[in-house]
Amino acid sequence: MTDRLLRAGLVLAVVGASLQILIHLINLFAFDRRYYQLDASAEGTAFAWASAMATFAAALGALAWAFVDERVRARALALGALLAYFSLDDFVELHERFGQELADAADLPEAVGARIWILIYLPLLALGGLLVWSIVPRTLPPIRRFQLAGLGLLVAAVLSEGLGVFTKALEERGFESPHAVRAGVEEAVELAGWSLLAAGLFAAAYAALAQWHSPEPESVNPAPSTGSNFQS
Repeated sequence: MTDRLLRAGLVLAVVGASLQILIHLINLFAFDRRYYQLDASAEGTAFAWASAMATFAAALGALAWAFVDERVRARALALGALLAYFSLDDFVELHERFGQELADAADLPEAVGARIWILIYLPLLALGGLLVWSIVPRTLPPIRRFQLAGLGLLVAAVLSEGLGVFTKALEERGFESPHAVRAGVEEAVELAGWSLLAAGLFAAAYAALAQWHSPEPESVNPAPSTGSNFQS
């Protein structure tokens, strides 16, 4: 069952991210960004919903693991709560609104101001990464690889957001494509990261549950019978 969960997560990550970036690029180059709902970086679209749901799935996976494995319970509960907040934040755009208010108050350039939230949320992002890193040794190697791969993709997505400072500056000079492509790639990488992490967390929960319910192994050298068995 753990293999099925991991395969499902991998399929969702690859297919979801590929379709998202493909649709985004078609809308960019074939339709000149005419259709807002086909822009992977736009808010209030099916793409934004998919990202929020993938984040929430990762939160549920962490909570499920906490419920069945006391070795990681406290850390997995904290991770689940943090990921649930990230899902809410992604859906209602809390970090972007907060960052924009600070950018306006500090009179920062638009290219920088739109990404100031990275510095503000860096402690929370680091905490999430450390929580994942601390519990991955408690599960099987294949599951561990999925969790670390998901974490790596999410880190890459944050770094890509940081690069938006430079691509946004290019956009302001009339070169719009680099910024739009970067934004689409960032969203696809983020979706894939959450999908892999969610699959890894659910698989870890199932593996712990299976181990919890497995019967005790029989002794290699069973004790001799206490009953009498004399021959005349």
